[in-house]
Amino acid sequence: MADSKREDNYYREVSESIKSVFDLTSRIDERVKLLMKKQDELDRKLDERLQRYVEIDGRVRVLESGQGELNSLWKIVHTLELDLQQVKIKTTGHENKWKTIISFAVQIAWVILAAYLLMKLGIQAPAVP
Repeated sequence: MADSKREDNYYREVSESIKSVFDLTSRIDERVKLLMKKQDELDRKLDERLQRYVEIDGRVRVLESGQGELNSLWKIVHTLELDLQQVKIKTTGHENKWKTIISFAVQIAWVILAAYLLMKLGIQAPAVP
């Protein structure tokens, strides 16, 4: 009977050990599932961040390429402004020349008119110093 009791104790301990191992593997399995779920969520977030990074990188590249075009446009605008200023300077110079020429022509016309009136009226022109 002692052997039978020993065997029963032995089988009971083995059975409890198996049950403990089964419970342990069940808890480990649950934790592994939880870790896998968290890992999947982290992978999804990482993929989203990577996608956003790619989009932002594309936008930055477009802006940088546009920056070179913008600089070249500013250079063209600056050159056009300089050309416009030169045209204004030349035009102003020509305007002053034309004003001088017209003023001289008007003065000559007045002198001719005065001389004609003096001649018609028979008046002697005053002496010019």
